[in-house]
Amino acid sequence: MFIHLDDAGQLQHDNDCTVIITGKNVLLEKSYENYKKLMAFKGENNQHFQKYIPHAIEKISSQELKVTFYERAYSLNYVLQKFNDKLDQPHVNWILSRIMELATWLNKIDYVHCGLNLDSLYIIPRNHGLVCLSFYHMTPVNEKLSSISGRYVNLYPSYNLVTKLATPNIDIVSAKKTALRLMGDKSYIGEVFNNDVHYNENLIKYLRQEDHDTLNSYNTYRDILRAHYNTKQFHQLIIEENDNRTA
Repeated sequence: MFIHLDDAGQLQHDNDCTVIITGKNVLLEKSYENYKKLMAFKGENNQHFQKYIPHAIEKISSQELKVTFYERAYSLNYVLQKFNDKLDQPHVNWILSRIMELATWLNKIDYVHCGLNLDSLYIIPRNHGLVCLSFYHMTPVNEKLSSISGRYVNLYPSYNLVTKLATPNIDIVSAKKTALRLMGDKSYIGEVFNNDVHYNENLIKYLRQEDHDTLNSYNTYRDILRAHYNTKQFHQLIIEENDNRTA
């Protein structure tokens, strides 16, 4: 069992494919409604990216949502704990690829998630999959934000904190800063990696810059990976579960 907190309340992961979120009714209801909007999109491309969101979300009470994954998934918070607060670079690379793919899809259908962080993202190591399980702050592109993540306010670009507009750079910056955290940087800034020979200079520069077009940013990132890493190799992330944890 793994328990952690998010903007709405508490998440409890009891078994292979189910998480119970218990918390504030207003946020849970918004997340549930936004999930239904995403699942309503038709077409092969949308169906492909719907694998990046839960198989099902059900309201089991006014304060509880039951989230069901397609298969076993792990919270990024849990993964960080299991690997002593830092993942090897090949794992960070594929996780960021999945987050950027999700952000690119959302932008294509005119949404900004506005809450991509360690609390909302789960990974599927078996096939390098990703599942985003909450949508509390999701907003149509260029519309006013009605809420942001208080737990991760440092992930938002300063521009958006001032204008309170939902623009794609929110998801891009959040994805990059989450990657920096997975690399062990608790500041989410990336300065600790400057001039560090253990990290690729072009990658660090990319992670520290702010982009505004999700597809262009994703393509730039993939170019960096192809130039400096073996993108054809499958890096298996083995997670041994032998204890109960709380974050």
